Parts: sequence; structure tokens; C-alpha cells
Amino acid sequence: MTTPSFRALGLSLALALAACAPAPTTSPDVTSTDASPAQDAANSSALCAEYCTIAAAHCDGPNTLYANTGACMTACAAFPLTGARNDTTGNSLFCRLYHVDQPASMTPATHCPHAGPSGGGVCQ
Repeated sequence: MTTPSFRALGLSLALALAACAPAPTTSPDVTSTDASPAQDAANSSALCAEYCTIAAAHCDGPNTLYANTGACMTACAAFPLTGARNDTTGNSLFCRLYHVDQPASMTPATHCPHAGPSGGGVCQ
């Protein structure tokens, strides 16, 4: 009978432990102070795509916020990525996401300005 080497046992143990460890998760809802610039950029890009899609759907006609998706994505990239989803005030992308979604779908004349670049007196 052949005995496995300590090296093989160590490798087997390491693989078994790695398989049991929970997978790391990231959420685009809140940036971590430990997030790398690449993670922050990816989170911001995903959130901006969400924001711009909703803005185009809910803030159109006289309530249009941006000439096109490119202009929206450029403006959105400058919004601070602080706070948390469903913030209703404060100069952040999350505040703008809140106002551009359900509130803007119901009363666009009121909430689209809050979601726009100036923050409309609410998201600034």
C-alpha cells in the first residue's frame, strides 16, 4: 500500500477548504472603502446603465433629462457613488436612482428634475 505524500495531502486539504468557502459577493448598491478602483468603476457603470435606461423610460417628452444614452452615461459617471439604494436625498447616484424610478413613473414633472444632473433641489 502506498502512502500519499504530505504535499499531496496538503493540496487535497487546501482544495477541500476552498470548495467549502463561500464565494465572495459584490453589490452595486454600496461601494466599499476596500473596493478597488476597477470594482468602483464596474459598480458605477452597471448602476449608470440602470439609471439611464429608467431615465429614458420615465423622463421623456417635456421631462427629458438627456439628449441620448451617451450624454446620460457621461453625466451619471460624475454622480457620487455614496449612500445606499433608496436614499431620497443627498448628492448621489442612489438618490437619483430612487427619484427616476417609481416616483418619476407616477409624477415625472416633479421627480425627473430630482433625478437629473442638478438634483432639482433634492439630490444635490
